[in-house]
Amino acid sequence: MKLDKDVSARPAADRRPSRTTHHGIPLDDPYAWLRAHNWREVMQDPSVLADDIAEYLDDENDYTEDVLEPFQDIQKALFTELRGRIVEDDWSVPSVDGHYGYGASYNRGAEHPRLIRMARHAAEAVSPDAPPSAPEILLDANREALDQAYFRLGSASHSPDHEKLVWSADRTGGEMFSMVMRDIATGKDTPLFDNVTPANAIAADARTVFAVELDENHRPAKVIARAPGEEMRTIYEETDPGFFTSVSKTLSGGYIVIDAHDHQTSEVRILDAHDPAATPTLIAPRLEDEEYEVAHHGDALYIKTNRDARDYKIVRAPVDAPGRDNWEDVVPHRPGVLIVAMIVYADFLVWLERENALPRIVIRRLADGDEHQIAFDEEAYSLGIEEGHEFLTNTLRFTYSSMTTPHEVWDYDMASRERRLRKRQQVPSGHDPSQYGTRRLMAKAADGAEVPVSLYHRADTPID
Repeated sequence: MKLDKDVSARPAADRRPSRTTHHGIPLDDPYAWLRAHNWREVMQDPSVLADDIAEYLDDENDYTEDVLEPFQDIQKALFTELRGRIVEDDWSVPSVDGHYGYGASYNRGAEHPRLIRMARHAAEAVSPDAPPSAPEILLDANREALDQAYFRLGSASHSPDHEKLVWSADRTGGEMFSMVMRDIATGKDTPLFDNVTPANAIAADARTVFAVELDENHRPAKVIARAPGEEMRTIYEETDPGFFTSVSKTLSGGYIVIDAHDHQTSEVRILDAHDPAATPTLIAPRLEDEEYEVAHHGDALYIKTNRDARDYKIVRAPVDAPGRDNWEDVVPHRPGVLIVAMIVYADFLVWLERENALPRIVIRRLADGDEHQIAFDEEAYSLGIEEGHEFLTNTLRFTYSSMTTPHEVWDYDMASRERRLRKRQQVPSGHDPSQYGTRRLMAKAADGAEVPVSLYHRADTPID
């Protein structure tokens, strides 16, 4: 397509002399002026960006719109086609907890989700043929986004007593979230934190909320806690600028987990969720290139780690003596078998592992060590496991998809080994899995290594 616009009229940033020296090496950067010295303030309030920088960025945006104007019809056609391949009034399978089931749904044409809940029996009745019907709306993010120049919903967690919802949102685009506690009965929000990451953990008192505050360099560095009407407290602060911090709660509900990590090293602390004023307990001091994560079960911690285990292993340690000297192998390291994730329930240990690029779900009954895998018919596929909300349960939720089969959500009874399809992705533009086939072959590389190859083809393709 020939452009009608004069692309030679593109904006050109001024070249302004600027020299800095690093490690004795001079660096000339004539465009250094485009790096706002007050970028931290700009992240919170874009209007404080220097006028000359803002003017240049506006010129670039205007130029982009001019150049792309002839392609508007193509853009609209592509957008319409892509939109026609998704279900707009979509919904998630509710996850049960106590007397309720919690999930999310979308209205046709809406940009943001609605957070919903329903009675447990209604949540358990949801199926591919019976989506959620007339649920209680806990939070309509579309309503919250009204009159906002920017809105992004963060995380949302319900309290253990099911009376409150802690949720967060970014209203500037700076990835700095504000967090509030909503009284579900009245819909009233009580402010808790500003300038935090989306994640939160609610203590057993159903009042105290843990979150992670960003430092001046936008690094998640400080774990803070607060209950409505109380002063904010600092629980943990990470001083290494290369480490990030996160907070969560164990599925058992017994502990708040504080994780400090970079891309290859981690260090975990826990504190009693029933005593939010307690001092965090260090599991094991950080060692370079060693990662671990923890789950709680009774008087023990289950730990997934790469300590002396390139492909990870699962160990167990006493809660009151969790150091490395007390780590006992539960699932030993097996070279070539990568442990991707684990979940610890009251009666079962579940882990997702991968061998030769093919995933599998393994379930072990804790009482007697009886172990089995979930079998699948296709030769190549993707799997995921979801922790859910309940610790004392026989139900594992997993997701399944392949190049042939759209995304599916299944509930699996770990005791009876029965599975139930809860949802299958619908493709409005049409897709018939029976018309296609997925095969998995092993090809020998030049060095003799066996390389897995997944093939996708029409079912009537001659295999010759």
